[in-house]
Amino acid sequence: MGGHCIGVDPYYLTYKAQLVGYLPEMVLAGRKINDGMPKWLVEQLILEMCRKDIPI
Repeated sequence: MGGHCIGVDPYYLTYKAQLVGYLPEMVLAGRKINDGMPKWLVEQLILEMCRKDIPI
């Protein structure tokens, strides 16, 4: 699920906000969390595989 608004619009919104002198901290914080999710997911998967003694 998702689409254009999930992946692109927050970047456009923060860009435009900063052009007019506003720092959209909440949107930037959300983007930082979302951008780090693939790494977090892989780390969790590896930890679970190690916990269950599944060869990596």
